[in-house]
Amino acid sequence: MIELASKKKFVNWLIQSVSLKKRESYWILNYLLNHEFLLDRVTFVENVLSTPRGLLVTDQSVSGSGLEMVNQGIVIEDPNKIFHDIRLNRKSPLFIGVSFDGMTLSKYYLDVLEENPYQPLDEEAEKEFRLALNSFIEEEERKFKLNILLEKINQALETGNKKEFQKLSKDYQRLKENESL
Repeated sequence: MIELASKKKFVNWLIQSVSLKKRESYWILNYLLNHEFLLDRVTFVENVLSTPRGLLVTDQSVSGSGLEMVNQGIVIEDPNKIFHDIRLNRKSPLFIGVSFDGMTLSKYYLDVLEENPYQPLDEEAEKEFRLALNSFIEEEERKFKLNILLEKINQALETGNKKEFQKLSKDYQRLKENESL
């Protein structure tokens, strides 16, 4: 969680140092700056348009409208509607993304940047995750089957069922051998 003071420093710096594409961006940022309650609910993230409620503010060097908001999948580019949404939904979290020339070199920006909890994993990371998850599930399933077989083997021993004991022992051995593969 980023402190309010750091957010205020960043927003002040952004207003004074970056040539934003839309003048309404300055109005909205000043509004947030003057309403700490709202600014405290702001999270600065990358890929902001993947969030449920996100605002993207850009400078002159970035293509696009310069000011857009996504709210539950609906894209809003009208500054008045964006401002109205921010004012009406004061208690809802707001994610803000900023895109400006040299942003990765800005100490103020890096101080407030947080991980986007709604950003999808890249395909390679997702593939690795699924493989690891499948491997884990298969291993747990194999352990579960081994435990059940051991219980049945013990039960066959207790009842003196030699035929069942031999059959279950072979099944257990086969499953154990698959462990080493």
